[in-house]
Amino acid sequence: MTWMSALYETYERCSRDPKFQQGVHRLLPPGHITQNVHIEVAIDGEGNFLRARLIGKDPTVIPATEKSAGRTSGLEAHPLSDKLMYCAGDFGHFTDGESRAFSLYFQQLRDWSESPYVHPKILAVKQYVSQRRLVADLVKSNIVLLDQEQKLLTIPAKGAEGTSDIFKYLTRKEGEFEQGSAFIRWVVETPGDPDSTTWNDPSLISSWQQYLALRVDDDDQVLPGLCYVSGREGILARQHPKRIRHGGDNAKLVSSNDKTNFTFLGRFTDTTGNQACQVALEVTEKAHNALRWLIARQGSRIDEQTFVAWSTSGKQIPQPFVSTLQLFQEIDPALMSPISTHDSVGDVGQMFARKLRKLIAGYAAQLPSDDSVAVLGIDAATPGRMSVIYWHVLRGSEFLARLQDWHNSFAWSLSLPVQGQGKVRKGDAITIVEAAPSPRDIVYAAYSVRGDDDPIVRRSIQRIIPCIMEGRPLPYDFVQNAVRRSCNAVAHKDRCQWENTLGTACALFKGHLATHVNLDLRRNFSMTLERDRTTRDYLYGRLLAIAEKVESVALSFAGETRDTTAMRLMQRFSERPCSTWRTIELQLAPYKARIRARMPGYLVNLMNEIDGVFALFEVGDFQLDTPLTGEFLLGYHCQRRELQRRKDDEVQSEIENTRP
Repeated sequence: MTWMSALYETYERCSRDPKFQQGVHRLLPPGHITQNVHIEVAIDGEGNFLRARLIGKDPTVIPATEKSAGRTSGLEAHPLSDKLMYCAGDFGHFTDGESRAFSLYFQQLRDWSESPYVHPKILAVKQYVSQRRLVADLVKSNIVLLDQEQKLLTIPAKGAEGTSDIFKYLTRKEGEFEQGSAFIRWVVETPGDPDSTTWNDPSLISSWQQYLALRVDDDDQVLPGLCYVSGREGILARQHPKRIRHGGDNAKLVSSNDKTNFTFLGRFTDTTGNQACQVALEVTEKAHNALRWLIARQGSRIDEQTFVAWSTSGKQIPQPFVSTLQLFQEIDPALMSPISTHDSVGDVGQMFARKLRKLIAGYAAQLPSDDSVAVLGIDAATPGRMSVIYWHVLRGSEFLARLQDWHNSFAWSLSLPVQGQGKVRKGDAITIVEAAPSPRDIVYAAYSVRGDDDPIVRRSIQRIIPCIMEGRPLPYDFVQNAVRRSCNAVAHKDRCQWENTLGTACALFKGHLATHVNLDLRRNFSMTLERDRTTRDYLYGRLLAIAEKVESVALSFAGETRDTTAMRLMQRFSERPCSTWRTIELQLAPYKARIRARMPGYLVNLMNEIDGVFALFEVGDFQLDTPLTGEFLLGYHCQRRELQRRKDDEVQSEIENTRP
């Protein structure tokens, strides 16, 4: 199944469901596109101007022809709603010269009004635009501005600040903002009509579709042929739609240079490009409308790069581009509650696994096992050309199984701001949730970049998606970089960011070993402390966590909040653990004395914990001074959480009472 055939099938199946035909992001009927509209003009049924208002960038469904839906730099008018330069007959009076744009627009409008499928609102719009006074009315309404020479004001991009609100919404063209590019939509108010809009009127939509079918039948330039997508004979598309990701998107997935013979030079004898790609007009319109609808409804955008996953039947599916926390919160926020520090020590992730199974089972109950689930990624190399960067189709049961495996394998106790969202600030409270990190979180933990406009983010997420959808091993550079950044705790701006990076690094290393291509190297780790694990790296991580606890408790007595010696030497400890441990242990002497003077029993417990860890080392393992793997972070993180669970009310009370 190709991406276009999957989208065409999705449209055919979902267009029969009334619930997908409602709302702003609805499944568009053929012959229509979505466009960001800036100005709304209201007229009466006789074509008299009533008022106008600026609406910003409001996505609006408008009728379009095959050529106007795919227009780029050339002049090609939409039949009803269009730019000011098309709709205004007096546009030439307020610019440097006349343009063919209005004559093209008015010809389209007149042909529609003279057809058997004319609509009263079309007659009203035609009557008004024939008066050639749209710009003058907008000037009187303070919507558009004139300069000192009574021409439409054009300003450079750097001068848009502090001017009329209309310049806030226009798209820059060659470094300038031109008011002629403002998009117009029409409201026709007539007595007895409950809906005065032209974009939500079902009778007007039907009128355009009937007229468009008549127009195609009468067109002597139509190209009949075999559609490569559907396998049926039909009228071939000469141009393919744009505005795929949003209303201002000019990039096309299917295009050809039919005049210069550049794209297909040396490969085909036909310069139109039809030998390379023959797609029926109906098929390409429905496929592109389905893709627009899916992106607006459930797409994941990283700057201009866009991913979308969907079921061809329209059934709801879990999105593979988010963390487990986001996945649960979208369905039922109660499924993902924060983990208390007094949770049972015996829970090694069973509760998380039960919640995940419950979530997947809910989707499986409504998604047929033989239904297809498609994952599509697109990106634009240039403003006019777009490519498919990822495409994969799975059965519904296989998709859910892959998603469950990913979240199970990469789940860990992650530290997040108490709200779980928003900008992280220094001093934010931290809450613990068991979840697999999102692709964005993985990229940040590995490369310390968050902005969607950074090429590293887009390329990295493109590498992570196949690991989720196809079960491929996660590239090891993500694991390696996240572990290295976690070891450098003092380089992070605040504690919350470092805690989040640390949890993500643990999740990546755990998932890396759980899905290792070498079965002999596969290992599973619990999300809680494993006291019976005797591997060198894990035990060294536990020692570091206990040393950090000793010093942090002693510092709390004096009200100090500085970093501990264990945190400052963490990076060195990961490279030379044995020699660095001696330095850390010597530094603990005064802090042990401070705790012994106030809480001798608590110190005894911590020292017994250290002795218990030493007893688990195999002969000769402790003396090795070779670098540690990311496993030491698992032991460190689990031991820290274990010590937090054991911090009872008596310890906290003693700390509060002894502060100066």
